[in-house]
Amino acid sequence: MKPCRSMLYIPGDSPGMIQHAPVFGADSILLDLEDAVALTEKDAARKMVACYLKDYDFKDLIVTVRINGADTDFFDDDLNEIIPCAPAAIRIPKCNGPADVVAADKKIEEIEKANSIPVGKVRIHAMIETAVGVENAFLIASSCPRVQALTLGGQDLTADMGVKKTKEGWELFYARSRVVVAARAAGVDVYDTVWADISDKEGLL
Repeated sequence: MKPCRSMLYIPGDSPGMIQHAPVFGADSILLDLEDAVALTEKDAARKMVACYLKDYDFKDLIVTVRINGADTDFFDDDLNEIIPCAPAAIRIPKCNGPADVVAADKKIEEIEKANSIPVGKVRIHAMIETAVGVENAFLIASSCPRVQALTLGGQDLTADMGVKKTKEGWELFYARSRVVVAARAAGVDVYDTVWADISDKEGLL
C-alpha cells in the first residue's frame, strides 16, 4: 500500500485547488467539507466534491473527505452524498468516544450495501479534538475494524482546553504523545494536526 507521509488539505468549495491537487507532490489530499467551507456553501461544496470523486482523475493520490460532525445538520447529507463515491476514507470530526465511531460505521455500512460497495471499503479517520477524546483515544481507535487512523485536531483541542495554541506547540505535547501511543496500540495510523501557517514553509518541513 502506498505510504501516506503527507496530506494536503483542500477546501471542498475550491474547484481550482482540487483540480491542481495532483501537481503538489503530496501522498494524499483531504477534501474538506467542514471548517474550510462557509455554512452557506455546505450543500454546494458537498455536491462539488461528489462530482470530483466520480469524474476527476486524482492520479495516485489517496483521497479522504472530511465531513461535518454528527452534531450538525450536515452529517447525514454528507454521508449520503459522499459514501456512494467511495473515497479512500471519511474523516469524522470530534470523536469523543467509541460510540461516535460505531454509530458512523453503521450508517456507512448501510450506504455501502445500498450502493453495492464492499462493506468496509470506505475507512474512517477519527478526529481527536477534545480532552475527552484524548482520554478515550485507544477506545476510539479500536472501536471497529473500519477505523484506519486517528488524527489530532489541534485548533479545537486547544480551544476545548482553554489554552492558547502556539507556534511551538508545547501545549499539544501530551495529547500528541497520547494519541500516537493509542494508535500504535490499536494498530492504526495516526496523523498530526494540520499545519495552518502556510507562510512558514520552514516550520512545515
